[in-house]
Amino acid sequence: MGVLLGMAASKRGTLDPVISKMLFLHIPARHPATYPELELSPLVQASALLGVGLLYQGSCHRLTFDHLFMLYLFPPRVGDV
Repeated sequence: MGVLLGMAASKRGTLDPVISKMLFLHIPARHPATYPELELSPLVQASALLGVGLLYQGSCHRLTFDHLFMLYLFPPRVGDV
């Protein structure tokens, strides 16, 4: 959790693609259907979401906002991911 948040905070607002991939790896809803299922703690997932918010802060990146906002409104049910 600390590494995810620390890396995102150090690159805040930069949209760094390497950090972005690292964070999205910890958000199962963003995995493709063929991706193997991972057991991730809800705290790690929440840290990754917060890190994405820091990384994309002030960027007006509409596609990422729309996806994460829909994830917030309609969280995946158990078995959907």
